[in-house]
Amino acid sequence: MAKALLVQSGVRRGLFEGLFRQPAWDMLLALYVALHEGVELTEAAVCAHSGESLPNARRWLHKMEQDGLVRRRGVPGDATAIVVVIAEGAALRLRHLLEDLVSG
Repeated sequence: MAKALLVQSGVRRGLFEGLFRQPAWDMLLALYVALHEGVELTEAAVCAHSGESLPNARRWLHKMEQDGLVRRRGVPGDATAIVVVIAEGAALRLRHLLEDLVSG
């Protein structure tokens, strides 16, 4: 469900040229999907899911980190890479929301 919502968001952005932008939501969905696929996303990859410019996406990411929705950490051996993961509490809340959407 999360993956379908993420794809739908990208299609919607393309069809309506940013009219329905939800950068934080799209980044959170991408991180949730990554968690369940066992994949780690770099900060740049997460920002790319936002549909925003890199500076704007980073501002959203910073806000999400302040709100406890995501965590950032460095990558050992690569001083420039930053990995972003969804926080456990945010993943749980998102799972409940998705379950509610599926159950109708």
